[in-house]
Parts: sequence; C-alpha cells; structure tokens
Amino acid sequence: MQTSNNEPKANQNSVIIINGKEVVKTYAKGTWWIAVKPICDILNIDHTRQFKTIKEHRILSREWAVQPMHDVTNRKQEMVCLPQKYITGWLFSLQSSSE
Repeated sequence: MQTSNNEPKANQNSVIIINGKEVVKTYAKGTWWIAVKPICDILNIDHTRQFKTIKEHRILSREWAVQPMHDVTNRKQEMVCLPQKYITGWLFSLQSSSE
C-alpha cells in the first residue's frame, strides 16, 4: 500500500488549542485521536462520568480507544481517546452545570 507524502506518520503528535490550552492529538490507525481527559479538565467536567457516557452512547461506544500518546509535558500515557471526527459531536452532547 502506498501512502501520500502528506499523510502523517504513525504515532505523530500534534497540538490543538482549546480555550487557550494545549491538547495533544496523535495519529494512529489512519486517523487523528484526541484524548478525552484533557478536554474534560479544560472544561472543568468530570472525565470519569464522560467516559461512562461515551461507553453508553449509541455511536461513540464503538469509536473510542485507548491510545498511547504524549501529553503536553511529553510524558507517555495510555489515554481514552476519540477519533478527531467525533470530538465535535461529543462536545455538543455535553451537559454540565459547571461554568
């Protein structure tokens, strides 16, 4: 299988900015993966509850995965992630009383 010169390399990291804070995403299995916990931390919502909600969701339950990735301090960790194309849908589904 031949890959495009523009296709990212496996385990390549990139940074996205959410509310002025960096969140690392990683490229694996042909897609960009974004960790759920750092986004929950930025939004001040409970990541444990969100992971439970993701596991029970009709669509997201089939899409999440644990991916090895480096956080913004470059520590390698196993993180619960969603493919980048599902992050917006997950964000729209959030319901929280936090500010």
